[in-house]
Amino acid sequence: MFTFGSPILGWMLGHMAINCLTRVYNEPIVEIMITLSVAYSAYILAEDFFKVSGVLTLVTLGIVMAAHKESITPEVEELVHRFWEILAYLTNTIIFFLVGMVIIIKAAGSVERNDIFLITATYIGVNVFRYSVLFFSIQTTISLVK
Repeated sequence: MFTFGSPILGWMLGHMAINCLTRVYNEPIVEIMITLSVAYSAYILAEDFFKVSGVLTLVTLGIVMAAHKESITPEVEELVHRFWEILAYLTNTIIFFLVGMVIIIKAAGSVERNDIFLITATYIGVNVFRYSVLFFSIQTTISLVK
């Protein structure tokens, strides 16, 4: 791939988005949709039309947008940030779910009794450890409050 075109495309699209954002004031849905549409458009344009790295384009776009974050209305900035946090969480959840399904489908025929025991023991061990950490942190917090 031609990687030098990626930062140029990301820079151009970033400045186009900043130009659009500066024309909007205190419109949360519009500002969120501008950031969302420029992100997806940048990736599609980079990969499908210009045959450059979509990831590098998005990284450059993110750097440009972060450098000019004052173009987002201050009242809306927190909302835009929360929107992207939720979107990142949801996509991570979907990706890990799909990867887990693929692993289960691929490995379903080769699972033995010993594997089931090890999986169950690991699951129980992780949850016991998780709840013990939670329990002791709550106990420590309670003792500090007293």
